[in-house]
Amino acid sequence: GIALYNHGKYLDARKLFNSIVLILSSKKKLSEDDTEILSDAYYHLGLCYEKLNKPIEAINNFSSAIKYVPLDADAYYHRAVIYTRLGLVLSAIDDYSQAIRNNPDYTEAYLDRGLLYFTINDFNSAIADATKGLEIPPLNAHFYILRAMSYELLGMNNQAIADCNETIKLSPNETTAYTIRGRCYAILGDTNQAMADFNKLVELEPESGDGYFYR
Repeated sequence: GIALYNHGKYLDARKLFNSIVLILSSKKKLSEDDTEILSDAYYHLGLCYEKLNKPIEAINNFSSAIKYVPLDADAYYHRAVIYTRLGLVLSAIDDYSQAIRNNPDYTEAYLDRGLLYFTINDFNSAIADATKGLEIPPLNAHFYILRAMSYELLGMNNQAIADCNETIKLSPNETTAYTIRGRCYAILGDTNQAMADFNKLVELEPESGDGYFYR
């Protein structure tokens, strides 16, 4: 089933995982190994439904995986992803939080939860998640961007510039960093540095109007 899933054959994989669920669910008593296998089958069914764009079925199967193995961080994470797509922000945040409790080094959960905090204007929580994510190797430029965006909207322009600098070190063509840094320089009255960033933005994305707009 996993091999079929990895090759994009989600319908065929679903059939095999369903077979496992039917076999194990018919048992009167599950061993510890049975419980883990059943949970894993539900988890992979959730992944299949996620790929097949069936969010409700995906949520139900991730929930079943969690029922059998409550410490499954991945099931919480992927259920949160589905909740996010459905616009259920608070439910998604709850599941990302549980994924992090189950796995404190779950960088994807910190990033995705931080982005959700940003969307609901909870910039301090977004900064906290970005800061925690940066403590977990390897360094991910997306955490610097998330924190820079949050700093900018809090009026903390110098901090935003510093994080944009770190982003550009890791990813020299990251246009968002030049956009944020340029706007912050402009607010601080450093027109030359702002123009340099907007010129770079035009160079990187000549077909986008952003660089021309800010310039």
